Parts: sequence; C-alpha cells; structure tokens
Amino acid sequence: MANSTSHANWFGPIRKSRFTLEVPYLDADGDPTDPTTPDTEVSKDFAAFADCGEEVTTVSGAAGSGYITLTGAEMDCLHVALHAKVVSGPKATRLNFRPKDYPILSTGTATAGAAGTITLVAGSSAIDDYYVGCIIRTTGGTGGGGAGGVDNQARMITDYVGSTRVATIGPANWEVNPNNTTTYDLLKTEWSGAHIAADSSGNVTANVTQWLGTAPATPATAGVPKINVIEWLGGGVAAVNTVGVPVVDLVRVNNSTPVATAIANLLNGTGTAVAITTLAVSSTAAFTGHMSLADGLAVTASTADRNAVILTGNGLGSGLDVSGGATAGQGTKLSGGAGAATSHGVWCSSSGSGVGLYASGGVTGSGLWLRGGFTSGDGARIESRTSGVGLSMAGMGTGSGLVITKGSSATYDMELTTPANSNLSSNVLQVNSNTTSAVRLAALFNNLKEGTVNTATFTPTTTQFECTGIAITADNVLTDKVLQMVFSVDLKLDGHAYVITAHEGTVTNANGKTKLTVAGLPQALASGDKFIIFGTKTP
Repeated sequence: MANSTSHANWFGPIRKSRFTLEVPYLDADGDPTDPTTPDTEVSKDFAAFADCGEEVTTVSGAAGSGYITLTGAEMDCLHVALHAKVVSGPKATRLNFRPKDYPILSTGTATAGAAGTITLVAGSSAIDDYYVGCIIRTTGGTGGGGAGGVDNQARMITDYVGSTRVATIGPANWEVNPNNTTTYDLLKTEWSGAHIAADSSGNVTANVTQWLGTAPATPATAGVPKINVIEWLGGGVAAVNTVGVPVVDLVRVNNSTPVATAIANLLNGTGTAVAITTLAVSSTAAFTGHMSLADGLAVTASTADRNAVILTGNGLGSGLDVSGGATAGQGTKLSGGAGAATSHGVWCSSSGSGVGLYASGGVTGSGLWLRGGFTSGDGARIESRTSGVGLSMAGMGTGSGLVITKGSSATYDMELTTPANSNLSSNVLQVNSNTTSAVRLAALFNNLKEGTVNTATFTPTTTQFECTGIAITADNVLTDKVLQMVFSVDLKLDGHAYVITAHEGTVTNANGKTKLTVAGLPQALASGDKFIIFGTKTP
C-alpha cells in the first residue's frame, strides 16, 4: 500500500491501524516551503527513530505541505513521534501524538464487504443502528493484517441494518475493500451506545432471543415472558397448591425473623406479643394483640384523607397509656438527633388548614402540660419561621388561652427571647392591671425617634453632627429634647444621654439631612452611631 488520504479521519489516530496526517514544512524565516527529497522517520514509545514505510507526498501549490500514511504496525504503540527531515529547502519538522486505544467490544470475520460497507459476522445484533458510533478495525484477510498489522484499516460505523448486518462506514471508503476473509475488531468509543433509544425513565427496550444460549419459551401474552422458577438461592421451590401460584414462606423481613413473625400475627389476628426492631404498616389491617417495639413504629396511611393512627380507649381505658419505669424511666422520651443541630424531639407540622398539635383538656385536666427541667430546662420553646406565628392561643368560654405559673425560684412568670436582628411583637392591653398605664406607655414609645449618625456630607464635631432616620423638615422641633446613645462604634457612649440645644431641619440643611447641636459630648460621634430622642429637658 501507499499513502492514502482515505485514512485522514476526523475521529483521530486509532492504535494498530493505518493513519494519514499532514506534515507542514517551514524555512528558517517561518515561511511555508516545499521539501526537497523528504526523509521521514518514526519513533514508537520513545524508541530509536527508524525510516517510515511510506514517504511524505508533497501537496501541490508550493504551500509547504505534505502528507504521510503511517502503517498499522507503526501505529501499534501509545506514543508516536515523527522526524520529517529533508535534503534541502525547509527546516526539519517534528510531530508527535498518541493513538487512541479503545476497548474491544467484539471480534469476528466479515461475510462480505464493499467500498463503503462491511457485513458483520452471523449472530451480530439484529437491532438497527446498534453499532453506530463504534469503530471497526480490520485485523486480517483482505484489507487488513500483514506483518505487525501494517494493512489494518479503521473506520467509524455511521449506519447499521440489523436484518442484514450491513454496517456503513465513514468518513471515507476503504482503501482496500474487505470481503468474507476479512477479520475485524469492533471498538467501543465515546460515540457508541447513544443510539440505543430509552424512554423518559431511562429504560431501554430489549428483545431477548436467548437465555444463556437457549431460546426462551413463547409467551402466552406478547411482551410478557414465561418464567419457570426452579430454585431459590440453590434450593428447590415448594410444590404449589394452585397451578401458577407459588407458595411463599416469609421467614425474614429486612433480614429480621421477629419482623416476619410479627407480620404473620398481624395478618392472622393471633395477637401474640412479639418483640421486633422496626415495623412499617401502610394498610388498614386489624390487629387485636400487642407488640413490643424496640426502636420505633412507622405508620403511613395508604388512602387519601385517612388517619395514619387512631387510638381509641374503651370504657375507662385510655386511647394511649404511657407510663414511666418503676425507678427513673420516662413515660415518653422524645429526643432530637444526636448529631444534627436542627433535630427536634417532637415536630408537629400541619398542612393546609390542619392543626399541627391539638390538645383538649378534660373537665378539670389540662389539655397540654409542659414542665421545665429541674435546673435550667425550658418547659416549652416555640419559634416561628418566615412570616408564621410562633404561638397562637385563644381561650374558650371563661377559660384562658394561656396560663403561665413560674417556679418557686424563678425570676419571671414568662421570659421571651428573640434571636439577633429579630423582633418580638406584642399587644399590651394592661400594665400592672391598669389599662391607662398601657395607653401612656404606648404613647411614650410611639413618640420615640431613632437616628443614625451620617458622615457622608458633614464631619461630626463634639457639638454637631448630621443624621439619617429622622425626616423632620422644620427647624428646632427637637430642641430641648433628650438624646440617648444606644450604640456607638467604640462602645464608649452607649447609654449616655445629652440635651439637644439646636435642630436644623431637612429643608434648611443644605445636604437634606437633619443636623443636631448637642451639649456635653465628650467626643465627636462616628458614622453608624445610633441614638433615640424622647422627652424634653428637665426644668
């Protein structure tokens, strides 16, 4: 064989197969120059250079370009280096690359071939386009083989007809057409396999024609295979009572024998007490006995609008009776996860207009009694999320929505704490049982004004500063009022109070801000210092 442009493909060099590549030539000034008497050598895996089997063919046009076809033997390596020397003209050119070594999907002997096709061995896939994207490499016979595989050719399969097993190849026709003597390798590439269609769930349609080399039985219903179960894990199956209905002895569930026994008792209604680790029930099966659950019980309603668990007492019996141990055991112990910072001992979550937790007291009993720990534990901690209400309580009749009694050593009846940068909203109707006091307190706080020192357009002094947050247009409205620092950057002025001696409104002020003159400041305020204004100067 000679140089052939048919091996100049877009998918790159393939190991053990002929490959054609361009060889550029440049003179000392970097200009393209045609070579005179090319002399090209090849090195495989950094071994000594040796003359190539072919020599560079110069491309006409004096463009300093040529091409050479390396043999399959010269491509049987992981690294190829070319040294394109010349007798005169341009400088020598060095090229190197790595042939692709794809895994072999299957091998065979073709049954026919033509300029742009090859017919695969009998027994190849009957599915159309099954091998599209694979590379077929000839390895022997016509169009392949030779010493070290010098004549091997590589082409990509671009179309495949399953009924005839004819594969169309590209991007170019064969240099030497294969026939029924040609052996080949089918190589799996990054482009192969995508042709196998799958549904939206990723399932691939398959036509099973053999089980371990034996044709399966013809199904009574198309698409539903017949299966004759002879063994389970090497053991013969039990004889059936009804033809086609196997006998199943449920010995273990989730690798647990007690769980299987409990399920049998549950379905049979025997009521035998059984100790189990976990049990999930998603049906409405009745159970009249009792079970001891070592770790937990998960119950899921399988029908919409059904209750997952209904516990109803009979006569004087309780719907749920939970008692602590004889010594120090808890009747019910609810703990959050040990490692998760957001784990909860009890999580009550409602959906739609449902109630997360509903507790109704008896004639004299409490609907819900929450008692704090003996030392510093909280009786109840209630938090809201986003715009939700942390706790909403409404009494009925003459009953109170909430009754809170402090412990004998507690300081407060109720202590409410909010996270940083959050607010606690409340509507105080009385103070010390006095409605007028609550009204006056509201009036006091409604008149409070909060400002922040701003240094963008005026540098504060020990007597004057500009602020934002107080948008009063008129002058001297705040004169003689008391200013109290609530936050200072250096923390030195926090809690200190001063008298405002002059006030410049936002209209008069050239910067559109409020300017205050204050007596007695020990230092100039800093940007970001915060204060409130209330009351008037004491006579």
